[in-house]
Amino acid sequence: LGRTPGEVPLDRSILGLGLDSLGAADARSRAESELGLRVPLALLLSDVSIEELTARLPDRPGPAGQGSRAATAVPSRRTSAARSTGPLSEAQKGLWVIYRMAPTTAAYNSTFAARIASGVDVAALRRAFQGLVDRHPSLRTTFEVQDGKPLQRVHDRLPVAFEEEVVPSLGDDRLRDRMIEEGRRPFDLERGPVLRVRLYTRAPGDHALLVAVHHIVYDRWSLTVMLDDLRA
Repeated sequence: LGRTPGEVPLDRSILGLGLDSLGAADARSRAESELGLRVPLALLLSDVSIEELTARLPDRPGPAGQGSRAATAVPSRRTSAARSTGPLSEAQKGLWVIYRMAPTTAAYNSTFAARIASGVDVAALRRAFQGLVDRHPSLRTTFEVQDGKPLQRVHDRLPVAFEEEVVPSLGDDRLRDRMIEEGRRPFDLERGPVLRVRLYTRAPGDHALLVAVHHIVYDRWSLTVMLDDLRA
């Protein structure tokens, strides 16, 4: 949330404080790795305050049934369809409205590009990005409307949208134009995915990598988290 613990009002909604889906995924991952707690993503993305969230966590780490609230706070890793949905943050609601009005706009596509002047194990790179999608629920999220309200749905499993293009004849200018065109391709937030990866290979030691993600699940801080996780 970009605040010190003392600056966070305990009675305010965490979504109202600026928590988005990727931030919630990172918080859930840290709670599990550092505290041994498995917190449902839908709970983090519901309209609860820090006080309400704390009240629904277990007294101590452990299997469901240990501690008065463990059964509520420590679900199975494979959640039901009902538990895999949650509301949108205020920022996401604005982006959803824009998407519904102009679904083909690329104004909120965020891209990262890099040249790779070495050999690339394409299968290993694909697995690395698949692992990233597996670890971050926001990257497995689609958006929909139920009963007139927008919701985000986290899927248990979603194959990474990774493609390699072998383009030995493309010069620098044409390659750049190809990457710009791909980066501007609209996302379908209702069908997904919200993350696309494209590897352009001109020679065994000459590659260009393009990562595109929709801003509804991404911000600058989130990119740092995502790239750090990929390197790990």
